[in-house]
Amino acid sequence: MISVECSNEGSRSGSHTITLKVDGEFEGEKTVTLDPDESTTVSFEVSATEEGSYSVDVNGLTGSFEVRKAQTGIPGFPLESIIAGLAIVLLAQWLYHRKS
Repeated sequence: MISVECSNEGSRSGSHTITLKVDGEFEGEKTVTLDPDESTTVSFEVSATEEGSYSVDVNGLTGSFEVRKAQTGIPGFPLESIIAGLAIVLLAQWLYHRKS
């Protein structure tokens, strides 16, 4: 989610369109109407699924966000290693009890 705080610092009510671009591509827009000295937060849902860094532009305000692959398992140990380790332990226990 990308959010921006909008304020009307003028002396009259007014409307303004807030436009979101991600990597230069139009993603959406919302129009807000605010009374004098009123503020509100405008939020946009963004569904970036590819890993990488993305630039954001909201009416000239810029920023960025990064999408990273979700880590599975214990940090430093891939999920496959944990499963293989558990299988070895279970096999060893089964063999031990079978000989007893």
